[in-house]
Amino acid sequence: MFKPLQIIIAKKTPKEWQRPWKAGKSFLFLGEIPNMRGHIAVVDEDGKVHWGYHPEEFRYPSEDEV
Repeated sequence: MFKPLQIIIAKKTPKEWQRPWKAGKSFLFLGEIPNMRGHIAVVDEDGKVHWGYHPEEFRYPSEDEV
């Protein structure tokens, strides 16, 4: 699991059409939702909070993305 307040990147997923973003977009990881184990909350570059997504849909940024 990611550590709170880390930058993470959205992966390309088979259900990408269901997401309000494209693969490669960066987010600030807020943490796991306490009453929804296995689901996380993130903030995008515009400050909009997105919640209820699975952590396996995200990854750490590579060295050249930092």
